Amino acid sequence: MIRCRPRRLAPLVFLAFVHAGLAQTPTPPPLPSAIFTAPSTNPTLERNKATVVAFYDLMFNRSQPAEAMRLYGGSSYTQHNPEVPDGRDAFIQFFEKMARGYPGKSVVFKRVFAEGNFVTLHGEHQFPGWRGGRWAAIDIFRLDDDGRIVEHWDVLQKVPGSSANANGMF
Repeated sequence: MIRCRPRRLAPLVFLAFVHAGLAQTPTPPPLPSAIFTAPSTNPTLERNKATVVAFYDLMFNRSQPAEAMRLYGGSSYTQHNPEVPDGRDAFIQFFEKMARGYPGKSVVFKRVFAEGNFVTLHGEHQFPGWRGGRWAAIDIFRLDDDGRIVEHWDVLQKVPGSSANANGMF
């Protein structure tokens, strides 16, 4: 007979709910584990990290912000970037316009951190034809208790041609 400690059952129960389609947020596609720093045994933190990466990839790399918001966005969306209007519909319109204006834009996720209902992405953005093209970004997302994205902050920094050190930005 196999014995399990009750605390080890919680992640298994969560995964069973996700695979049975009973979770509030759709299961994001699997992503390379190398970008997930500080792995956790907390299934909610791991779900939140995967949700944010799937959301951002769908919205930015695959230029489908409406689908990203439909699958992963909450009932409201608060935006703190002063160049992007507030709200779900404004988010969709802004990133649809960006997709038309900057075809070929992309982000490579370098690190993903999670604590509580917050997920932080560290990424390398390529914007062909926009303000120098290559940017380092930190994006912070807040998720609601159902694992849906409801708030966003970001900071961007142009990657310079040279550096005072050999460490790089990523």
